[in-house]
Amino acid sequence: MRIIYSSAEGKRNYILDGKTVFRSSEVIGKFPVVLLTPDDIVLTQGSPADRRKFVDSVISQSSEYYLSLLMDYNRIIKQRTALLNALREFRSNEYLVELDAWDEQLVKVGTSLIQYRRKFIDEFQSYVTDAYRFIMENVELPQIEYPVLRGHAETIDEATFAAILASRREDEIRRAANLVGPHRDDFLFSINGKSLKTYGSQGQHKTFQVALRFAQFFYLKEKSAGTPVFLLDDVFGELDTRRSVKISSYLREVGQAFITITDFSNYGFLSKLEGDKIIRVTKGTVAYE
Repeated sequence: MRIIYSSAEGKRNYILDGKTVFRSSEVIGKFPVVLLTPDDIVLTQGSPADRRKFVDSVISQSSEYYLSLLMDYNRIIKQRTALLNALREFRSNEYLVELDAWDEQLVKVGTSLIQYRRKFIDEFQSYVTDAYRFIMENVELPQIEYPVLRGHAETIDEATFAAILASRREDEIRRAANLVGPHRDDFLFSINGKSLKTYGSQGQHKTFQVALRFAQFFYLKEKSAGTPVFLLDDVFGELDTRRSVKISSYLREVGQAFITITDFSNYGFLSKLEGDKIIRVTKGTVAYE
């Protein structure tokens, strides 16, 4: 596979097996990559949308069917938003009948998404626990919860979804917004039973973020066709020495990984073996060690 970026057009072009790929869905999951960066702070301290994006990206890389469901769901939400706007301006039976049809699709596809996410969290929890335990041993226990449809139930069926949606119809028309569905759900992180977002220290947040990425790597390695590429971009500067040493050691379980650091004065915490390479880039000049 080749990726060609055109600065003039401001876009990427994908070449797969000698043919241009026009849809991103044809590329997702083919060459999985796990990227750990300081921006991962949004996973634990950001908005629900940041956590949904993480979960959806992991599942989509391992399941083409889920990716297809997600794309269908986003299309339904877009069409339904336009219709709700129209209904707010002009209420007619024709529009209401059309809304019934979109509601039926929203419930069907949305319920499938919820069930996939529920199954994923059940499986993914053990990967997060293993990664967190390697870094912190048994001092802390991480937990992920998925209270679907804003906390209505652990699991949900189409009938329940439809009832909740019907109860919010007037609000949705008045606000011209999709108020019910998995596009509004959140994933709750906790340590030893306490909310990470509310009570977690900076070190706990960072450790949880790292554990999520290691969990993503091992999950995709097991569920997808190939081993993902693991990239770490300048993350050790935010960690204490103990955590840095443990994470560096854990990378041996990953295999090949690419690490970028900006401070070469102190990287003794990295577990370096004979076959490892260090590449220094100084003012455009590359040197190998």
